[in-house]
Amino acid sequence: MKSLLTFFLLILFSAASLVAESGIAVDAKAKMLVATAGIDYQWYRDGKVVAGEIGQTLGVSESGIYAVAYTDVCGRRKLQNARVEVSGTKIVKVYLIGDSTMADYTLDADYKAKRFPITGWGQVFQAFMSSDSLFKVRNILKADSVVVVDKARGGRSTRTFFEEGRWSEVCKSLEANDLVLIQFGHNDAAKDKPERYVNVEGYKEYLRLFVNQAREKGAVPILLTPVNRNYPWADGKLSNVHGEYPDAVKQVAKELNVQIIDLTQLSIDFFTLKGQEYVSSHYFMNFAAGLYEGYPNGGKDNTHFQPEGAVEVARLVFQAMAGL
Repeated sequence: MKSLLTFFLLILFSAASLVAESGIAVDAKAKMLVATAGIDYQWYRDGKVVAGEIGQTLGVSESGIYAVAYTDVCGRRKLQNARVEVSGTKIVKVYLIGDSTMADYTLDADYKAKRFPITGWGQVFQAFMSSDSLFKVRNILKADSVVVVDKARGGRSTRTFFEEGRWSEVCKSLEANDLVLIQFGHNDAAKDKPERYVNVEGYKEYLRLFVNQAREKGAVPILLTPVNRNYPWADGKLSNVHGEYPDAVKQVAKELNVQIIDLTQLSIDFFTLKGQEYVSSHYFMNFAAGLYEGYPNGGKDNTHFQPEGAVEVARLVFQAMAGL
């Protein structure tokens, strides 16, 4: 901790609204601190750990002396820091609730050693919420400052996300004009896993609950059909693997007059355009043995994304938001 405080003492005060020195990049309009790209992170404010803030970005609403300890892509441990002055502008949050395809794996312990390169599209979504891009989604986001809060978690269906208290945690935090992006379906449809399975009618009921309770808090819910898996392919075209679940989302959206992004069809069309060979090796977790520490035998996973695939799915979601 002494070395960390020494770094703090070397920082000079700046009178600008949001200014960083000594390495941390700053999105001033969005009140966002951005560390250099790396594998894992821990943020500090005034010499104390900021609990739960272990991603590449940190939204700031209070003035203070901030630092981030991180491991760079070469495995070296580094520290960056900044003194920050923040005006009183409110930060609007975009909450993500869903499953592993949306999750932020950098929140897991030993991500580099055990899980990399698996990447949820929510993990890279903050990059699309920069102040330079927000004008494209003014139709649904009426703020200059946006922080993505990724609460998606692997293996969760609508029911288990609710039963574990994860939705309650999000709902209590919601404020007026926050967005809630809701994407489930992969685990709801898992009939062979009764601990997470939810039939179509139950799935619709939980989606209604999320939408209605978000609205009660003044937040704006957006339903997403589940992103497609990398199968089934036939004659060079990808097809829906989620059965009735995407249509169930559309039915709830129509019933409750809520915005919807058909990520199932968007991903099917985009993956088909790129082709099965490219998508399989660049987007999904398919790779040879010996490339990654956590996968000594290689990977053969057509549900979860590598970083390139996660970025492209996040781009599809952002572009769809712009078109709502």
